[in-house]
Amino acid sequence: MTRKKTEICVVCDSNKAKDGRYCHSCRSKSRRSYFRNRYWEKGGYEWQRTQTKEFKLRQTLSDRSSNGCENCGWNKAKEILQIHHKDRNKENNNLNNLELLCPTCHIYHHYLEGTGLFHSDKAKYLPI
Repeated sequence: MTRKKTEICVVCDSNKAKDGRYCHSCRSKSRRSYFRNRYWEKGGYEWQRTQTKEFKLRQTLSDRSSNGCENCGWNKAKEILQIHHKDRNKENNNLNNLELLCPTCHIYHHYLEGTGLFHSDKAKYLPI
């Protein structure tokens, strides 16, 4: 079944319909409302936030570490725990390579090894 093309917009009856049915402004409004409604029907920001790889990794790691730092056990604010790659390769997201650390333990690991913020190229920019 083919769509009937018109010369005048079927919504506002005044502008020329460039795509055969809607004018540019009516087409934009309908697309915006469609995607806005779809976003909120799915749950809005909370749904979108749970679809990222990092969120899913964080959930798996927090289940494994009982919602605390795997090094010291700190668990007062699980939202600020950080994912640490043991082999320092950010592309390797194997669960055996990851651990959930509090910011203090995480920065301490990198400080001892001179990696991350404490790498020799970046260390000269640290405040003294």
